[in-house]
Amino acid sequence: ERFSTDVQAGAWQAMRAILDKLPPEEATKVYDHVLQRLVKHEASLLPGEVIDLAEVAPGVFSSTRMAMLGNILKNSIDLVSATGSLVARLETGTAHFGGKDPANRGRAAAILLAANRVIEAGSFLPPLDAALASRDDLTLDLHAQFLFAIGRERKQPANLLKAWALSLTLIHISEPTRLR
Repeated sequence: ERFSTDVQAGAWQAMRAILDKLPPEEATKVYDHVLQRLVKHEASLLPGEVIDLAEVAPGVFSSTRMAMLGNILKNSIDLVSATGSLVARLETGTAHFGGKDPANRGRAAAILLAANRVIEAGSFLPPLDAALASRDDLTLDLHAQFLFAIGRERKQPANLLKAWALSLTLIHISEPTRLR
């Protein structure tokens, strides 16, 4: 009952304290269930609250989890029609999103892309040349998503072709067992 109250109140740190008492696998399932419920009920959170919710996530940021967080963030941004303070917070950085750390910047780009905030996501993408050189399939995928979304949004065939070329590169460099 306390957990439900914490979720309804947006007391994410208190929720995390309860999750920390659970075995890791169970904590992950409970957290993801909370996200599913928030998505289903189109929860009204402010953009900063969505980042706070993401910060208390146990376990890894799977593509499914990022999609749910992105959906909640999209609804949040649609509700308040403002992203300035959110982007500023991500530029400063949190424990898991934005800042100077390349992995955190990649997660910031991923959550913004999942929220259909294409323009904002672009500034958080790690450099494409480095991703190509290191064969970093996750970063290449984010760049392909970004180029596709911006090409579609701005009606720029050149970016759509670049997205397609990156997608083909991903297929070429990925081992069959690593394809998602």
